[in-house]
Amino acid sequence: MYTVREGYTPGSDEAIVSMFSNPLISSTRGQLEARGLKNVKLVRGDLALRANFATIDSYTSGKVIDRRAGRTLTTYEAEELAEALNVSIKLPCKFVFEPTIQHRAVLVFRGGF
Repeated sequence: MYTVREGYTPGSDEAIVSMFSNPLISSTRGQLEARGLKNVKLVRGDLALRANFATIDSYTSGKVIDRRAGRTLTTYEAEELAEALNVSIKLPCKFVFEPTIQHRAVLVFRGGF
């Protein structure tokens, strides 16, 4: 199966978007993931990004040591972390960080994008 075109190896987001016959330029995996959530409503101008919770080495370097939080993060733990992030992080624009399942999440910046 060629999800994008023969001879081209797409990233997973390009492949998923193409399998649903959506144009790559106007459909993103973040947008699709956000639209699948009951409590996130996208409006024109929002920027939706698919995100992962990650593990950092906070004792020495602060570098990301696992970009998928060990794949052991429960949905409940992700919900708790997302709530803390939404309350404690202040940005110049409105945003919503919403967990989806396990280590995955959606980050939506509101308006003007």
